[in-house]
Amino acid sequence: MNTNERTEAHRRIEEVECILHTLADAIPDVTPEVLNVRHPIVFIMGCARSGTTLVSQFLAKTGAFCYPTNFISRFYFAPYIGALLQRLMFDLDAKGELFGYVKDMGEFESVLGKTRGPLSPNEFWYFWRRFFKFGEIQLLDDSELARVDVEAFVRGLRGIQTVFDKPIFLKGMIANWHIPYLAQHVPNSYFIIVERDLLFNAQSLYLARREYFDNVEKWYSFKPAEYPLLKNKTPFEQVAGQVKYTNDAIDKGVRMVSEDRVIRVRYEQFCEGQSEFVEELNKKCSLNLVDLGVSFPNANVRKLNTDDWERLQNAAKRYL
Repeated sequence: MNTNERTEAHRRIEEVECILHTLADAIPDVTPEVLNVRHPIVFIMGCARSGTTLVSQFLAKTGAFCYPTNFISRFYFAPYIGALLQRLMFDLDAKGELFGYVKDMGEFESVLGKTRGPLSPNEFWYFWRRFFKFGEIQLLDDSELARVDVEAFVRGLRGIQTVFDKPIFLKGMIANWHIPYLAQHVPNSYFIIVERDLLFNAQSLYLARREYFDNVEKWYSFKPAEYPLLKNKTPFEQVAGQVKYTNDAIDKGVRMVSEDRVIRVRYEQFCEGQSEFVEELNKKCSLNLVDLGVSFPNANVRKLNTDDWERLQNAAKRYL
């Protein structure tokens, strides 16, 4: 995607990209000979705009996990090194000489999945794309999956765990179409499946197009395998289909994984309280999370004008 198609607030900064490439060439992707494999790896799956960022922020706030932070994301080419630097510059900066004063992850706020602050969760898509060579859609065939260096992928995540000695979570929606593959190749892995009302999920995707591109005709986020069926339809039909087909792919994938490794959470219920979610996560992943006892505003409210809302409802009817 041409970054210039985005609104100014969402464009990549060319100098940042150049520095990242320079660092990637200079810093080797090393990991310890002995990696910490005791803790689980938890993937957060779900359609874009379904509430995955809120779930990740909640898990970060518990303090029970390590995860790709905005700081570590700058070292997507060497995550173990990034984790060591974060440990040194933040956790061990007892005298506040560097960034020791930046301890809080901030409030539960984000803009289209992007959080603020060095220790807030990052989507880590640069890391994923090092290994999974996606084209226009996010579905890879068997020959393409065979070329994934999955051992290096797992080593990168285990490297972060080795530094912090905690379970790790990360967003995995870029691989919504490959849950069975991840389950097979990532030992001790679990999958949080975030679900949201289709109509409001579709509305959020539609509004994201406006925010990200200032053009509702342009596709936002990952494309399902059925994208060729959707690309010539109206934006309302596209976003409704995007939610439906993405959720169908996730459901198909989790049916091929032991239910003991799957934790489902409804966005609407999560906003009200997280006690059931925490209980199930603790039970299945052998964790000791403490419920934070927080509630969040439910974003499932109509934000479109009357005519557009009716158009979206009509488009969504075929999928409800």
